[in-house]
Amino acid sequence: MMLFRRELLADTPDNYRYHTPLREALGLPGDSTAALDAEQRGRLRELYAQLQAEHPRSSAAFRIPLDFEVGVVHGIASGRLRVAVGSRCE
Repeated sequence: MMLFRRELLADTPDNYRYHTPLREALGLPGDSTAALDAEQRGRLRELYAQLQAEHPRSSAAFRIPLDFEVGVVHGIASGRLRVAVGSRCE
């Protein structure tokens, strides 16, 4: 487990490996595939809204929250968008 230092994220906000220990240090799941309750999802939204404000050019600060949201587009299959709804795709 990597110890988290906020300075690392400030210096390199696009390094995805620094985001996992940040979430773990705040008591949130580090794994983006973990099941989240509404409170955890809200805390993640707040965290990444803050990171987006601090690092407006960071692609990671904008991309990572998409892993935690329900109803996010996960990919294209056979030319058709697959949208996650809960744990299933339509």
